[in-house]
Amino acid sequence: MGTLTDDMTRLVGEIGSLRDSCKSLRDSRKAYVSSLESDVSGLLNVFDKTHAEMAFNTKKVNSEFVSDVAERVLGLITGFNKTRKNMAVTTKRERATFVKELGDNVSEMKRVNNAELTKMAKATKADGKKLVKDLDDFAKELGDNVDTMRRVNVAEHTKMAKTTKADRKKFVKELDNNVSAMKKANVAEHTKMAKTTKADRKKFVKELDDNVSAMKKANNDDLKGARVAWASLSPQGRKAKLMAEQRAKDDQERKVRMEAEQRAKALEEEKARRAEAERAKAQAQSPVGMKKDKK
Repeated sequence: MGTLTDDMTRLVGEIGSLRDSCKSLRDSRKAYVSSLESDVSGLLNVFDKTHAEMAFNTKKVNSEFVSDVAERVLGLITGFNKTRKNMAVTTKRERATFVKELGDNVSEMKRVNNAELTKMAKATKADGKKLVKDLDDFAKELGDNVDTMRRVNVAEHTKMAKTTKADRKKFVKELDNNVSAMKKANVAEHTKMAKTTKADRKKFVKELDDNVSAMKKANNDDLKGARVAWASLSPQGRKAKLMAEQRAKDDQERKVRMEAEQRAKALEEEKARRAEAERAKAQAQSPVGMKKDKK
């Protein structure tokens, strides 16, 4: 076989090898892309699972916190109502006892007074008017004493009611302040957690985007190199390659030629300067030149 046949046989073999290499490259790239998709899908699944677990835990903690606050508030309100009810029962019982004792005392005093009046009326009729007057004064004084005791009782009851009301208002205000502070702390912690989680998500997505971009660039570079290598096998590719080599060769020759012309021109100029200098020197050393110098 001739040289051309050997070259064509070798070329066909190289083309077949290149095609097999391209097929292997495509298969490898496809497997790599599939593996990358699987990895990214796994990362997204892990991210979703972690996000769901975090949301569930946060919701659970918030629910437990709100439930605990509600139970505490309910316990405080129940205790307050129980204390108030006990206080009302005790106050009512004490007031009833006081009124009963007061009624008993008045009744006893009336009974004693009636007995004394009867005794005094039987003992003497002369002192009847005086006795009636004393009885009126006593009754008036007794009424004044009863009114005074009633006023004192009402004043004490009003004072106790005001004090109890002020304590209730103070308790409710402190409870409201505590609940507001707990709500603010919970909102601040939730906001801080949300910001931290958001920053981590952004960082993870950015790193994932950078990695995917780098992989895509590497794949594009590989594809570009493969296309260039394959294009060189076609007639247009060989022609373009030959033309590029010819242009590079022409540029190199033109560059060498221009450098040679520049060196030749520089040498001519240097020779001209030297010749001019020698002529000037010879003219200066000749007798005519010396006479001109003397003049």
